[in-house]
Amino acid sequence: MDSKLEVPTENVHYDYFACSAIIALMFIPLTNTGNILRILIVLFLLFLKTVKNGLRFRFVKEINEIIALMIGGTLLSIIFVFLIDGMWSVSLLQHELSRLGFNILLILLIPTLKIPFNFIFKTGLAVLIFHLGIQIMQKTGLFNINEWIRQVYVDPNVSWSHLELSEYEGSSFRSGSIFLNPNVYMVIPCLVLGLILQKNVLKRERQNYVFCLMVLVSLFLTGSRTTVIVFAAIMMYWFSIPSVKIQEKVTAVLVAIFFLVGLIITGDDSVSSARVFDLVSSIDGSLMDKILNLIIYLNSANVIYYLFGSMGSLNVTDVQVDSEWGFIIRFYGLVGVIWYYKLIFQNPNRHDSSLSFFYKIARITILLVAITATVFFCMPIFPYACLLTLADMDIGTLKDNETIAKI
Repeated sequence: MDSKLEVPTENVHYDYFACSAIIALMFIPLTNTGNILRILIVLFLLFLKTVKNGLRFRFVKEINEIIALMIGGTLLSIIFVFLIDGMWSVSLLQHELSRLGFNILLILLIPTLKIPFNFIFKTGLAVLIFHLGIQIMQKTGLFNINEWIRQVYVDPNVSWSHLELSEYEGSSFRSGSIFLNPNVYMVIPCLVLGLILQKNVLKRERQNYVFCLMVLVSLFLTGSRTTVIVFAAIMMYWFSIPSVKIQEKVTAVLVAIFFLVGLIITGDDSVSSARVFDLVSSIDGSLMDKILNLIIYLNSANVIYYLFGSMGSLNVTDVQVDSEWGFIIRFYGLVGVIWYYKLIFQNPNRHDSSLSFFYKIARITILLVAITATVFFCMPIFPYACLLTLADMDIGTLKDNETIAKI
């Protein structure tokens, strides 16, 4: 079967609706009820897609291979855990299987959607503005926003402390908008930054630099040291493109300088000692803890778990690996590393070379974030990341009259 999927024009309204619904998944409360609602929404979208295609859902070859690895590897993991341990942690198994099932449904649906890049770009800006607004309210303490988020977005009975990092003052302040982890939230502004820079490659517009400045502010407010690394990697890649004009690179540098000068002018003593700039302690502290915890897990795990993972095992040392790569290795083993790699690098819809810049930035972002946080394992975040990386985006007439850079 041809892996290059063609979407009929009569499906355009459905594709817009499905795209909007998938973006909205990040705003559904992060509770058990909210997670069930996310699954039901994606099932409904798949049902509509199937009915619209005359009860014939068209599968994509590359995606089929990834899903087969996911399902096959997980089943083998469950079987071996039972054979080795004699039983499972039912609650853990149920939680992980529901999350995996949700992600598989998204991976099945999203590659069939054909969406104009300009629509993705504009919705990305709307998402950024919303979250930046929440972050500013968290920083200023306006409207007691954190208490509202506790009551509405997370379960107040079990998640009381999830947002306390957003309430720290001075150099310890961190903001993850409505999400639990600032390291997880940073995926959104980094991906939106990729959309902004890609838009500038396709059609140069001055307001794009204003949007870049907004991304900088949002990333700074996360207090995440990883944001510095991800942002630097994205900009280094952008600067390395020969076709990007010198004046654009100079403008980008001026925007960054303007941002730093603005921080200094504020007179906030926390700026010079802000957590986001403390890269040394990041390497010596949280990153080393994640690596050491992963080593502790590997030392206590059965060798067979190296291959298939220890899904639901009760006899493995309970340590917080607390990163995408750590969770993949722990729950899905080497098989999981393989399908995770394929998921990031094998997209049947990346046939438009005009968007190759954004896809490369998306890979850089996800791979670097995976060292300290999660994307695949976060049900509010993964749908948006999956949409931006797997949907069939069409640039239409967005190109400049000038020759588009070959990236």
